[in-house]
Formats: sequence, structure tokens, C-alpha cells
Amino acid sequence: FQQAVAAEEEDDEFWRGRDALCELRPGRRAAADGPPPPLHLVAGWHDFFAASQLADFELASRAQPACRLTVTPHDHWGMASLRGLQVAVRAGLSTFDAHQG
Repeated sequence: FQQAVAAEEEDDEFWRGRDALCELRPGRRAAADGPPPPLHLVAGWHDFFAASQLADFELASRAQPACRLTVTPHDHWGMASLRGLQVAVRAGLSTFDAHQG
């Protein structure tokens, strides 16, 4: 954990060789990887990460048109409320159902 916290840069030696869930940054995906899986991002409109979530969605939807975004009226900690968790779980399950093989 301490090594992960100390490795602030994405290209730090600690992070090399560690797998990423999916690479969304332009020019960083290998053509052989194909498109990333469909993502369903859930963001709170009043969350301090909202701008980052919107930017992530923009990158994800360029790489994978099946990506979805749900924006709730929550702040960051409101996403941990029962209602916020219900929205997030439903979003994940609906995406899974729509794209399972």
C-alpha cells in the first residue's frame, strides 16, 4: 500500500506491469486489444469528481459507443447512501444484462 501511495506518476516503476481494467487514453490502447468493454459510469452532479467523470465518459464513449452515463443529484458522499448505491447497482446490472454473451 505504501508503495502504491508513493508512486504518484502513472508511469512509475511500481505501476509498470500492473494490469489496468481498460485503457481509455488516446494513443495508449493497443489495436489488438479491441474496444474496451461497455462501461456505465454513475456520477453525482454535485460530486467534486463530476468533471472527471464527464471527461472519462467522453473518452470511453469515443472508444466504445455502447458506454452509458447516469448523472444523479448526489454529492460525492451521497453516492454511498442507500439511494446512491441502488442507482449504481442498477446501472451496473443493466449494462451487464445488455451486453452479456
